[in-house]
Amino acid sequence: MDGGYVAECQEFAIVTQGGTLDEVMQNLSEAVSLYLEDEDLGISCKLSLRLFLYL
Repeated sequence: MDGGYVAECQEFAIVTQGGTLDEVMQNLSEAVSLYLEDEDLGISCKLSLRLFLYL
């Protein structure tokens, strides 16, 4: 990949990438949702993430 973004969710072992900031955030949101889809958390929470920009 030439340039782009990589995002890591620090609470779970989830890493994703995208060509734009919007794309990487959408990919991370989808990955976290899929990771937690069978969990019955019953709460909402804020997640920490690390964002890397590759040029």
